[in-house]
Amino acid sequence: MAAVTLGAMYVGCNDVLVPQSGADGGGGGDTDGPSSLTDGNLGGGDVVTDLDAGAGDVRAAKLDCTGQDAAFGPPNDLGCTGLYSDWAKRTINPAVKEFDPGLHLWSDGAEKTRWIELPAGQKIDTSDMNEWRFPVGTKLWKEFRLTNHRVETRHYWKRGTNDWVRTTYRWSDDEFTAQSFTDGAQNVGGTTYGIPTVSQCDSCHSGRIDKVLGFDAVSLSSPKSKFDGQTPAMTAVAALLTSPPATALTIPNDTSGKAADALGWLHANCGAACHNPSPSSFAGVTGLFLRLEVGAAGLGAYEATSTYKTAVCQTSRFQQDPPPGGWVRIFPGNLARSLLPFRDGRRNDPFIQMPPIATNIPDLDGVKLVQDWVQSGTFPTQTTPCPQP
Repeated sequence: MAAVTLGAMYVGCNDVLVPQSGADGGGGGDTDGPSSLTDGNLGGGDVVTDLDAGAGDVRAAKLDCTGQDAAFGPPNDLGCTGLYSDWAKRTINPAVKEFDPGLHLWSDGAEKTRWIELPAGQKIDTSDMNEWRFPVGTKLWKEFRLTNHRVETRHYWKRGTNDWVRTTYRWSDDEFTAQSFTDGAQNVGGTTYGIPTVSQCDSCHSGRIDKVLGFDAVSLSSPKSKFDGQTPAMTAVAALLTSPPATALTIPNDTSGKAADALGWLHANCGAACHNPSPSSFAGVTGLFLRLEVGAAGLGAYEATSTYKTAVCQTSRFQQDPPPGGWVRIFPGNLARSLLPFRDGRRNDPFIQMPPIATNIPDLDGVKLVQDWVQSGTFPTQTTPCPQP
């Protein structure tokens, strides 16, 4: 499939079931054989065959990716977005690159795969290292799986300046189709997993000026991050940036070794989307900033991070059901009064749990990183002592 060029337009598409010959619905099979999806179009006789169909149960679909102007929204079918060069075989378009941010947003235990495609010859504007600006034509996808079964694929496409087209594609139970689904759903497949609505997605993605989460300097510098098979991701991503980071980005640690993992988890799960100073961030008004900010000297000293300065020994504005003495965002050595791990570990109450949406069970491993930091971390002397009972 050809690479998407600047200003390329989507076309609409629909899946049409093709009946099979034979009394049991099988046997006859696909008369034309599977065909590749080329440049977003399939000819009238091109047939896509279900990968998972068993012998004697061959089902097929015809993807018609013509007839809908992108100005009216994204395609109806995931197979028409450009992610796949061959929908039948689920072959990823060579122009699309898989990546792993290393620092992971919790999604109720779902397995995830992420991809990005930049228009040929274009670079990401990183003149502000904390607010990357992506070129028009950029596309991103994120696939969610439960027990290795595809459930949803979220898609973002930068159609124009400050104009992002976004939707979610819900996979059918047999993974035969993946069609646009924007209303959200709970208890998917009888599990606690929920698909968020588009508006819920927007409330998180507003935490970046240019909407993209997970593809940032801090995450892609993580030792576990990957881009197009290279680790860490920044090794390869640097060539796609107008100004690569001036220094290697390493999350600062304390002398106990407990801080860096906690700061990284808070960055990915709380700071990147909401708790940051971006103009439209959902929780920017709280003054609690958990996004790790890149400065001239990289990420700076541990106690100089925005997380440390706005959380440690800072009285919380949230005082619902407070413990004796009241809630403090992070109270060193006192887990009972530390609000961050308490709210991160709560669910089924949107007024208490954090994040307040898009998750129904807590990330127990992630919360434990924060708890261990509170209980066993080292904290330099504060100018303002922690509030006492």
